[in-house]
Amino acid sequence: MKAGTVFILFLAMVVFAFAQQPAPAANQTASPGQEQKAGDSVVPGAKATLYVYWVRLGISGNKPSVYIDEKEMLRMRSGHFLGVNLDPGQHVVRSTEKAAAVILDVKPGETYYIQLGFAEAGLKVRVETTLMPPEQGWSELGKTKPSDPEDIKNHDFAIVDSMPPKPAPAAAHPAECRSVAVTPNRSFSAESEYKVVDVFNYSGAYVGKKYEDNGLRILSTQKNVQILMLTKGYTPHDVEVAHNFCETKAKKAAADAASAASGEHIAVVFDERAWRLGSMDLPGVQQPKEYVLPGETVDNWTELVTVQSMPGYQERTTADGTALEFKQKILKRCPNATFTVLQEGKTDFTVEWQTTGCKGWDNQYEVSRFITGKTAMYRVVYTNRKLPIPEDKHRQWIDLIGKASLTMPAPVGPAAPPSGTPPPPPGPQ
Repeated sequence: MKAGTVFILFLAMVVFAFAQQPAPAANQTASPGQEQKAGDSVVPGAKATLYVYWVRLGISGNKPSVYIDEKEMLRMRSGHFLGVNLDPGQHVVRSTEKAAAVILDVKPGETYYIQLGFAEAGLKVRVETTLMPPEQGWSELGKTKPSDPEDIKNHDFAIVDSMPPKPAPAAAHPAECRSVAVTPNRSFSAESEYKVVDVFNYSGAYVGKKYEDNGLRILSTQKNVQILMLTKGYTPHDVEVAHNFCETKAKKAAADAASAASGEHIAVVFDERAWRLGSMDLPGVQQPKEYVLPGETVDNWTELVTVQSMPGYQERTTADGTALEFKQKILKRCPNATFTVLQEGKTDFTVEWQTTGCKGWDNQYEVSRFITGKTAMYRVVYTNRKLPIPEDKHRQWIDLIGKASLTMPAPVGPAAPPSGTPPPPPGPQ
């Protein structure tokens, strides 16, 4: 990912998880009325069962190939399925769209469902593979029939031509989230498009997939899905924080209400220049406050000050834990990055880092301070892309970020900000 500072649109999210269920033995016949029980035993060393299907009905001359571990298994007809037994371990399943390959970490005795579907219309037909939740996969599988023997090209895996038992209802787990990060995609398309740049636990998206504007709006209204919309500049940490910021709607609403009622916010001290708030103000959406210099924008800047608020996040982690996790993720993607801890503490932690010569990254310097509040975790950041930074400016911004304070509103009117300092917006920043 390209580094910079994030512009994240947080939408409502709740938790969702797909429960994997035990599979029948090969060629075991099961009626749709049968249902697997959660306590069914699994024989040690048992294989798993994979069903790949294409529900699309009607007349179709397309017969896309299905590959398992890069071996062509069959040519799939509309309205048919292929069932195979797999050994435990990792397997890769794809059709003609390589970017949409499904990587399965196969467990003994479990059953997996992969749906085929068109990735996009065009001169060349491309078909993507999508891992489906067991209940939905089983239901859609019942609308298809076994593939014709002449369409099966490989028998490396034992073929299963019968319906599996109905899976038990999936249980909700309140500590997981599903999210998709997208960024505006410039193309020759007449429609506005968004390109997926990161995805977590969401079966319908993969890195590189494009959504038209209308398609994204439909996606964003689906239950349990969190959409993160990014501009040109963002860091992997920003995406990771959003992906890990999982909670129930009720808990998030309570945290937001408590934060708004308390008036808790971060007061930032700026230098003498005329900084201004450059972030877009989007109704009903929580986002970082990004301050830019005159003549610059949040999409085109040389220096940036960011204040990010994460209500409820302080209940799940500490300031030092967040900072150190951030360090590990940055180094994993950019081994040339350098880090220096400036201030340690469970509730207040400051680190500076710099990237130079990392492929796909801007060369930049950043000092980040993480502060634990009563209703939120806060992150205060100064970022500079004009390297090398003069030592006096380097020391100045470490000092200014260190002077940021967690404050409550004054009982009377707000105090006038220092000269050249934009007033902190009301509510959590």
